[in-house]
Amino acid sequence: LSYSNKPNALDETIEVVEKYKSDDISFSYLLARLYIEKKHYDEAFDLYKEIDKKQNTRGADLYSFGDFVYRDGEYKTASEVYKFLIDNYSDQQNIPLAKLGYAKTQEALFIQKYNAANPEWKSFFISAKVDENEIEPVISAYQEIVKVYQHSEVAIEAKLRTGILLAHYRNDIIEGEKYFSIITETYPMSKFASLAFNELGNIKMQQTKLEEAEKYFQSVVKLQRANPEDKSYANYQLARIFSFRNDFESARKYLMT
Repeated sequence: LSYSNKPNALDETIEVVEKYKSDDISFSYLLARLYIEKKHYDEAFDLYKEIDKKQNTRGADLYSFGDFVYRDGEYKTASEVYKFLIDNYSDQQNIPLAKLGYAKTQEALFIQKYNAANPEWKSFFISAKVDENEIEPVISAYQEIVKVYQHSEVAIEAKLRTGILLAHYRNDIIEGEKYFSIITETYPMSKFASLAFNELGNIKMQQTKLEEAEKYFQSVVKLQRANPEDKSYANYQLARIFSFRNDFESARKYLMT
């Protein structure tokens, strides 16, 4: 793997390892990783299914593979992997995460198509109308997760993703706001609370309710569990709010935080 990015090395390595994959499971793992390097995701998926059957790992390797290709932006393959896990290993502990992963891949595929119809590089464009037949299955997938895995972090993230879809893509800000508020009011200690607070702050800024927006962004800054990215975003938005009030010294303070 250390030299697979050199010219022709990956193809030649794959050719050799393919000859030995039936001899030792280690070669199968190596070959699957080489297929991923080559971005031959379908071949890697088939091989991981073989490995799973031989090793009786009950989908553990497949789940890791699905997560990897999802992070790599290969949403179609990731969707197929999560669906395979849901259909074949419904009793395993990773299934709630697999269901969430499946819903997120459907969301990502929807957003890809939406963005293709919305040329954001233009200074002005008319947003494409969202096809209900495309967004509704994604929302339904998240709502099913909320129903089955109530009060879990998986369900909380599903609520957050639902709110984002409603507010950003269906343009139903009022309904989206309800989902964000449920998280901030009922699950303030969740790792997703800071994102929900930021979304609420953004909605209030759109409505020019700056005092309310400031409270939401301040909540993120005060949250101990908020990750650095969410806090940085909240500080940036607070700087904008104070600049709107011509309080540039306070704005500068937040930008320096």
